[in-house]
Amino acid sequence: MKKLVIITEYGLMWEGIRHTLAELLGNDIQIQVIAKQHISLPDNTIDADLLLLDVGTNEDQLSYWLTNFGSTDTKIIVWLVEIHKQMLLKLFRQNLDGYLFGEMEMNDLLAALRTILKGKQYIHPELSPLLLEEYIHLTKGGKDRPIGILTKQEWKVLEEITRGKTNQDIAKVLYISSYTVNNHVSSILKKLHVSDRTKAALLAVQNKWVELQ
Repeated sequence: MKKLVIITEYGLMWEGIRHTLAELLGNDIQIQVIAKQHISLPDNTIDADLLLLDVGTNEDQLSYWLTNFGSTDTKIIVWLVEIHKQMLLKLFRQNLDGYLFGEMEMNDLLAALRTILKGKQYIHPELSPLLLEEYIHLTKGGKDRPIGILTKQEWKVLEEITRGKTNQDIAKVLYISSYTVNNHVSSILKKLHVSDRTKAALLAVQNKWVELQ
């Protein structure tokens, strides 16, 4: 059984969430909520497969948890209530296992945890554009595309997506109809196994499949 430890300032709220998650996840995972005010740093006694940090927190404490658990097998998840760009960029550079945001529905939280338990990274859709912007600033170099994943036209569409173009913009640039662009976008998402165009753009930039301008 996996163990999820939630460290938060809002113990009562999270106890309610813990109870609901425990019912939905059944025997798959054990969940423990620890109020931050009850922890004396340094604390090396916490044993967790997943560590969820509620980031309405002091940056020094956050740095402590990231430093002490970042080199272990513990999967680290942060829950952000507001978007503070500089803190977000620092967190993105840590390449954590999960980035949650805002008042997520229980089904979305459940899906995020299951994604992370499968060894995949989860990024809340509202945070993805900022992460993409950061990758674009940090990534240099030309194209390094795998063979056989997308068609020539789909690569062109994906390249325009990474530049922030809408489907109508792409249609004008490539001299094709918006209907055709919509079909290409749907095909790209399916072939890359991603749920939206922002995730497709992130994947393309991370893997240097597109040439950034």
